[in-house]
Amino acid sequence: MQVFQAPAIRMLIVSLAALILAAGMTAGSLAQAGDRASPGSDAYARGAALLQEKRYAEARDALLSAAEAGISDAYVSLGDLYWYGRGVEKDYAQGAAWFLKAAQAGHPEGMRRTAGNYKNGWGVTQDIDMAIAWYRKAADAGVPDAFVYLGDAYLAGEGVATSATQAAQWYKGGVDAGSWLAARKLGRLYETGSGVAQDYSEAARLYAIDASRPGGGSVEASYYLGRLHARGLGAPRSAEKAKALLQRAVDHKNNQFADDAAKLISALSASEETDAEIDALTDETRRVAEDIAGIGNEAAEAAGELCLMAKPSTAQFCAPAALALAGQDDLGLAEQRRIRLNAIDALLKAGCAQDNGASCVSYLHPDIQANYSNEQIVASFQKGMAILGPACERSEAAQCKAFSDGLWWYRARAPLPGNFAKAMPASLKRSCDLGDINGCLALADALGEGTHGFPRNADAARNLRTQLCERDVSAACVANNAARSR
Repeated sequence: MQVFQAPAIRMLIVSLAALILAAGMTAGSLAQAGDRASPGSDAYARGAALLQEKRYAEARDALLSAAEAGISDAYVSLGDLYWYGRGVEKDYAQGAAWFLKAAQAGHPEGMRRTAGNYKNGWGVTQDIDMAIAWYRKAADAGVPDAFVYLGDAYLAGEGVATSATQAAQWYKGGVDAGSWLAARKLGRLYETGSGVAQDYSEAARLYAIDASRPGGGSVEASYYLGRLHARGLGAPRSAEKAKALLQRAVDHKNNQFADDAAKLISALSASEETDAEIDALTDETRRVAEDIAGIGNEAAEAAGELCLMAKPSTAQFCAPAALALAGQDDLGLAEQRRIRLNAIDALLKAGCAQDNGASCVSYLHPDIQANYSNEQIVASFQKGMAILGPACERSEAAQCKAFSDGLWWYRARAPLPGNFAKAMPASLKRSCDLGDINGCLALADALGEGTHGFPRNADAARNLRTQLCERDVSAACVANNAARSR
């Protein structure tokens, strides 16, 4: 593999070459001047005009004449005609051949298209090594997308050795080349401290490049930048600014951030904390929040920051944050496991202390309970049940689901009394009947797997998920598709 060259050096070389050519200091500049006045150039101009008029068959003839004269722009245009079947029969192999010819002639767009074809196996045999090679050449020519792909490749270890440091270097090159996508991806590395020193201010600056671009930024950049404003990390703490950015994710419902964004907006709207109260958080609480951020679990990070404010209006976020961390893979690292378990403990204590029943019963979660004594678990369970039971009877849907979860987790430790055994399935069904989406998803899982006191009923589970899928609940659609593939 070619050794990585710093993007800034590479761009300087390209700029110097351009200056030399512009000054007419090479024979190539004279040849290009001749080309502009050549019959081939005239043929290309005719072909380009015919393309604008959508007279594709006539355009093809003119472009072929230009291609015979060696006009590389014509190679790309012919590739597009075959690729999209305009004026000719659609033929990916022919299109790829023209793009390759353009790439070999040094045309930046030809390089980009050829690299993508080898990456995906479009019109050619898939070859990741060839894709990497052509993306490198495209990056040398200053193509923004090429820097982004190479950053992605190093981050995922696709065709190259995995290296977040190398990924960051390529994304930086993409930012210099004007890529908003590279800015967002590099922002994530700065926020999480992957491949670069963690720097929330730099992350916010990079997210803003994408989020504020003309036409509206991406949902991802808006969501990430909104979270930083909500937390006052690297950006001024501003509930108003945070809600405006997060609302973009809510408005685009078919994305992975919509639910979390809606919860954050709700918490920011309901919370009456002032900046002074937030700034007065203890050093210990701030440390836990930073530890959660360092773990890299987005769901836990977003909810955990709100939970640790230790207010009744934000206690609802404690259990979701703790449960998100409970399933985190420590990758065999003892120190990471210690940090994760300490964070879970802090979250559950904060929630249970604010009388959040879901936090109290979460001590029984199979991935959490081993870290506590039986006395601690039983006491927390009893407190949680005393809170959740009446709340479920008051038709608080989320509390019904938590009530059922607590009973199911307790059942693994000891037999449930008869009244609790009957309440377990009834409360979960009530949660769904009251319109709680998470309760309905949990009910579908319980029916499909035969848990929470329900007999296994795959048809009922599938029917419920289908209803949810029709309501644009993407998790239900995914679960049904997975079940069909088994």
